[in-house]
Amino acid sequence: PILLLSLQATTILSLLQSALPIDLVRGGIDRPPLGEGLSGVILALQLFLLVILQWPIGRWLSLYKQSFGLAISISNFCIGTLMLGLSAMWEEGILLILIAQVPLAIALAAFLPTATEAITQVTPIKYRGISMALFSQCFAISALIAPVIAGIIIDIQGNGMLIWLTMSLSCLSMLPLIS
Repeated sequence: PILLLSLQATTILSLLQSALPIDLVRGGIDRPPLGEGLSGVILALQLFLLVILQWPIGRWLSLYKQSFGLAISISNFCIGTLMLGLSAMWEEGILLILIAQVPLAIALAAFLPTATEAITQVTPIKYRGISMALFSQCFAISALIAPVIAGIIIDIQGNGMLIWLTMSLSCLSMLPLIS
């Protein structure tokens, strides 16, 4: 289950870096396209929030079991991607995009340290090297496949609403895997 959760999280991370900028510039169903400058500001906000939240969230989550941190991460990915998807249907969708950056940053800040620790906790010492290698491959697989599929969807649909709503639903389906 941890590798499936990792693949889910790294796919969203990859989509935030590849599909979100295109989605912002192309616009949504009702949301007008944003200029490249404003899109860049949103991406910078995303990174800024991650930088300032990483340490406090990591410290807070260290007080709990890894399953709690993974649940926080996947739940916030669910909320953030849902907001990105819904933003396409609202003329003022930029507000949802801006607000979505908070749960997305929380999700990323919770995922990175929690998943690494969870893998080392559940894997026997003898197999930790291979398990960390497989965990690293989640980043590679996501970076290779997700942007291509997202690009095709955006080209066909004209926006990223389907991508974000699909990610939100898939996060929701992952919650029962966390134990």
